[in-house]
Amino acid sequence: GASHLSEALKTNTSLTSLNLSGNDMGTEGAGYVSDAIKVNSTLLMLRLDGHLLQIKQLKGEEPVEVVNLSSQELTGTEELTMLSAIVISGLISTNKVIKSLNLAFNNIGVKGAGHLSEALQKNTSLISINLNANELGGYHNSVGHWVSTPEGTEAIAEMLKRNTTITSLSLQQNDLNDKALQYLSEGLKENKAITSLNLDRNNLTNYGEDLSGIIKLADSLKQNKTLLKLSLSDCHIKAEGAGYISEALKTNKSLTLLNLEDHPLPIKELKGEEPVDSIDLSKKNLRVLSALVIVNLISTNTATTSFNLLGNDMGNCMGIHDAEAMPQLTTLCGLKPAQTEADLSHQGLNSSDAMLLALDLGRNFVLKELNLDNNNIGGYFDDMFYWVSTPEGPAAIADMIKINSTLSSINLSCNGIGAKGAGDLSEALKINASLTSVDLAYNDIGVEGASHLSEALKTNTSLTSLNLSGNDMGTEGAGYVSDAIKVNSTLLMLRLDGHLLQIKQLKGEEPVEVVNLSSQELTGTEELTMLSAIVISGLISTNKVIKSLNLAFNNIGVKGAGHLSEALQKNTSLISINLNANELGGYHNSVGHWVSTPEGTEAIAEMLKRNTTITSLSLQQNDLNDKALQYLSEGLKENKAITSLNLDRNNLTNYGEDLSGIIKLADSLKQNKTLLKLSLSDCHIKAEGAGYISEALKTNKSLTLLNLEDHPLPIKELKGEEPVDSIDLSKKNLRVLSALVIVNLISTNTATTSFNLLGNDMGNCMGIHDAEAMPQLTTLCGLKPAQTEADLSHQGLNSSDAMLLALDLGRNFVLKELNLDNNNIGGYFDDMFYWVSTPEGPAAIADMIKINSTLSSINLSCNGIGAKGAGDLSEALKINASLTSVDLAYNDIGVEGASHLSE
Repeated sequence: GASHLSEALKTNTSLTSLNLSGNDMGTEGAGYVSDAIKVNSTLLMLRLDGHLLQIKQLKGEEPVEVVNLSSQELTGTEELTMLSAIVISGLISTNKVIKSLNLAFNNIGVKGAGHLSEALQKNTSLISINLNANELGGYHNSVGHWVSTPEGTEAIAEMLKRNTTITSLSLQQNDLNDKALQYLSEGLKENKAITSLNLDRNNLTNYGEDLSGIIKLADSLKQNKTLLKLSLSDCHIKAEGAGYISEALKTNKSLTLLNLEDHPLPIKELKGEEPVDSIDLSKKNLRVLSALVIVNLISTNTATTSFNLLGNDMGNCMGIHDAEAMPQLTTLCGLKPAQTEADLSHQGLNSSDAMLLALDLGRNFVLKELNLDNNNIGGYFDDMFYWVSTPEGPAAIADMIKINSTLSSINLSCNGIGAKGAGDLSEALKINASLTSVDLAYNDIGVEGASHLSEALKTNTSLTSLNLSGNDMGTEGAGYVSDAIKVNSTLLMLRLDGHLLQIKQLKGEEPVEVVNLSSQELTGTEELTMLSAIVISGLISTNKVIKSLNLAFNNIGVKGAGHLSEALQKNTSLISINLNANELGGYHNSVGHWVSTPEGTEAIAEMLKRNTTITSLSLQQNDLNDKALQYLSEGLKENKAITSLNLDRNNLTNYGEDLSGIIKLADSLKQNKTLLKLSLSDCHIKAEGAGYISEALKTNKSLTLLNLEDHPLPIKELKGEEPVDSIDLSKKNLRVLSALVIVNLISTNTATTSFNLLGNDMGNCMGIHDAEAMPQLTTLCGLKPAQTEADLSHQGLNSSDAMLLALDLGRNFVLKELNLDNNNIGGYFDDMFYWVSTPEGPAAIADMIKINSTLSSINLSCNGIGAKGAGDLSEALKINASLTSVDLAYNDIGVEGASHLSE
């Protein structure tokens, strides 16, 4: 059929497009078609298998220099096969215009290569040809098995011997083997035109088992004088093969670029034939093969003094090069001669890079600060996310530290150093006398690593700063470190978890009275944990200078509290300690659930029984419960020093369900003779708990201030033990609990005649106190005895305040004018902006109006009185005979309210 159609094509003068794909015409049929197309003058497009062939372009009649037939770049097309290759070959053989032909990612195969070879031996215009991924090295047989055959590359090699124009040939990914390379090498030996040859991704050595092709290639390189670029990446040439290549390059005078892995090496610069001071090959993904070539070539290079090979993976290969072999080479890591600081953090550096750095710094005595934070010196996660340890990296750094005498600071945080690496570094630190700062944070050194480092700390005399945070060393590891620091005489700063610990201050060697380690006050720092607590405890136990220690808002936990307790039982100088928000009342288990446990407060209670100097203890927000309070109460009962105890924001009663702790505390207060200040705000002690506390205070003779809500109550003034005429507690956000204590304590107070309790929210609690109970008390609202006018507008007064005013004015017959404009007596807007009505406020005012006979003017405008309040006031106005002026503007009384008032 192809034969018949080819005859038609020779004479047809109208056909421009012809599709013959999928017709099983074979090479013979494709040959017929190719011959016919050479004669045909009208056909523009032909398809034999894959995508369309542009006939005029291939003939050269439509003059284009670049023809791209790559199936990868022409989206959605199928691969060309040998059929198209036969036609292409037939047409380009006489094309005098085309310069570049791209046939990559097709399947022209061995036979197609043969036809192309013949065409390229005749073509005189082509400069570049890309035959990547075309199965030139063999074919799949009838059962799908791969069969290697040299015919394809033999044909290409024949072309190389005869073609004089092609300068660039790419044969990537063609399943070429050692025999194929031998043919190509023979062709390359005779070729006088090729400047660039790409053989990437071909198994040219049978996985290193047969180097005959590489040897042949090396021999060709010794004779070839035109090749400038050679790429052999992912060709399995192995170290021995790289050796043959690099030896050949010592003789070769033309090659400028050689790629054995993922980046070309600058051959002439490496050899020194094009002299340069420095060569930067950093982060090029170079590996052992490239390293071997570099080592071989630079051995005679006398011009280059600086290399940067960091960010590759060369293993220990560069270790064979040292100062004696090339005395002029100052660095393998791109360090400048006078450079004193090097920041190599977050560079993905590995153990190979560590070895390079070790070589550099083993002879560099200028660099003082080296930052290697966040690299992979001690190991890495593989593609399956398994950890692969590379102990040779930390070991190399350790060896360098032993001999380097100028480096003062090294940061190795986040490098997977591990226990083994910590051991190596520890041995180095026992010898090194220049390092003052070492950062080993987040290196998973564990207990074993901490043990190693502690031994180094006992003998090291230069280190002043050490960071070991995030190392999972546990209490045992922290104990090792703590013991070592007691012996060490130079360390100034240590970090085990949160912020830095000032060692000399904690020891008392740098005499400061106040040590503040609160994570809330030290901006940007993480919380201290029990690890730091162990070190702090170990050091302050013998400190005779410190007076105040603030550990608030950390996470020393139950175990940390235990260690601190032991230290505080020995310390004789501390006066104040703040342990707010440290999870002393329990811990989060493995699934994140909170587990209450009394051990932390039990330890603190034990300290209270024995310590005789601490006067102030703050335990706010520690998740302490009723049982914890019982332990603390027992400790307080025996303590003779504490004057201030703060337990705010602890649920000490299980939301009022268990008052056993409060009862115990009340019992302690009856016996304690030193406590002056007690704070129990937001502790859910409820009214009954407040009752126990207030009853205890009738017996207690020492307490001066008690805080149950948001402001301390002056206990001695309330009881009348320190007599005062007036007590002002206005606008202190006091609520029912404070009110209950006040009521209880003032019942025996005969000195105080005036209170001001306005601006709080005490509800109706104060209503149980009246003139008959305390005849000397003239006011609960701070009114003066002869006061005739009171302006209480815009004070935020609520229904509770209205009740207090009602009590006052129910027996005050002096006041004539009362201004309550713009308050919240009748209601308020809550946090969600919903209106909450409080009718008891207007009702209380109304009851007062009924009995007050001197008040002539009252302003209740803007108070949310409402219809109900207006009704209550209306009933009062029916009785009252003294009021001459009433202002109820803007109170939303509505029709109903107006009706009431009209009556």
